[in-house]
Amino acid sequence: TENDGASETDSSIKGDLLALLGAILFGCYSVLLKRLVPDEESVNMPMFFGFLGVINGVACIPLLLLFHYTGLETFDPVPLKVLAFLSLNGLLGTVLSDLLWARAVVLTSPLTVNVGMSLTIPLSFLADSLNPQSKQPNMNWQYLLGAGLVLCSFVGVNAQTVEEAAEAESRRASMEGGDMEGETLEVSMVAL
Repeated sequence: TENDGASETDSSIKGDLLALLGAILFGCYSVLLKRLVPDEESVNMPMFFGFLGVINGVACIPLLLLFHYTGLETFDPVPLKVLAFLSLNGLLGTVLSDLLWARAVVLTSPLTVNVGMSLTIPLSFLADSLNPQSKQPNMNWQYLLGAGLVLCSFVGVNAQTVEEAAEAESRRASMEGGDMEGETLEVSMVAL
């Protein structure tokens, strides 16, 4: 029994570390996507995610087979009905959401999009509380405080992004205005 508690703690720490690693890798992926794809016309997003899926499939299937045959993770056959629902969920819940996410990263910034994604937690909690058929969640003050902080961070990040966009537009307009003055000066010098 004491050994079970230590095992659970060890598993919890491993799970936390894997979640942290996943968050770090996802952050790197978001920033690299924004850096390598400066605008939405420069890449065909459906084809990008199609190739990403093919590469992951080719790279991961041997790992899955290795895990299965070594006994590290065994896999059972999936019933056809479950496979159909998983495919539908994959198309709507993964492909469509990833396309929208990638477009949002290209149009705004990785920070804005990922902070916006964190709004799914309080919004799903709100949806559960409004759904009469689901078990009513325990809405205590800590949850409300956390949801409020997430909402405030999203508003703050968006306000900063709007200010930065306005400053960039102002700089671009002043640079174009400066180029126009230089061209006018060149034309007047040539006329003399």
